[in-house]
Amino acid sequence: MTDLNDYREQFAAFAAATDRQPVVLVDMDDVLVDYGTALYERFITDNPGHPIKRPDERDSFDLFGGETDDHKARLFEAMNHPDLYASLKPLPGAFDALHQMIDLGINVRVCTAPWATNPTCASQKLTQLEELGGKFFANRAIISKDKTFVFGDLLIDDRSGVTGAMPPAWKQLLFTQPHNRLDFDLPRLNGWTNWQDTVLPMLAGILTDKAAVTA
Repeated sequence: MTDLNDYREQFAAFAAATDRQPVVLVDMDDVLVDYGTALYERFITDNPGHPIKRPDERDSFDLFGGETDDHKARLFEAMNHPDLYASLKPLPGAFDALHQMIDLGINVRVCTAPWATNPTCASQKLTQLEELGGKFFANRAIISKDKTFVFGDLLIDDRSGVTGAMPPAWKQLLFTQPHNRLDFDLPRLNGWTNWQDTVLPMLAGILTDKAAVTA
């Protein structure tokens, strides 16, 4: 692995040349916090005896596909529970990694989509960010249903092939979860342990390509 100081110097040089830091956007649910487990536990609490796939049994991002109308209604109710987002627990090493990125001169922004029918979703996400990572992340969070409108160089997200109304300025790094196991197209980040070995080379390559285009 290249020495971290080499990346720090490259990012500083990019910032000096472009008048901005490199921007990494990081999804929240199932990237920074364990949404899948929180939803599963909420569902089985409210629906004892009713079957539901465990998070490690899912093979699709779509929670509703192939399910009965009754199951969909129960699941929708669990997803709209007013305390769901307050129960999210951090994934191991996630917020330490974000702080380390910042130390390397990266502009890190949490970029998360809201669940529109849950009235407490957005506010509880911000509260959780403050509790888990501090006001710094909560104050700089971006809540957007369409992430292609958000500027960045790299997006770390567990949803396979994030798309939207705009051609994105960022490239995606897929955060590995069981539900995206069948995606073989995107580069992956397999958890936050040794994140530097994946995130930094990819970001450095993106910046090099952008510098070449503007030269």
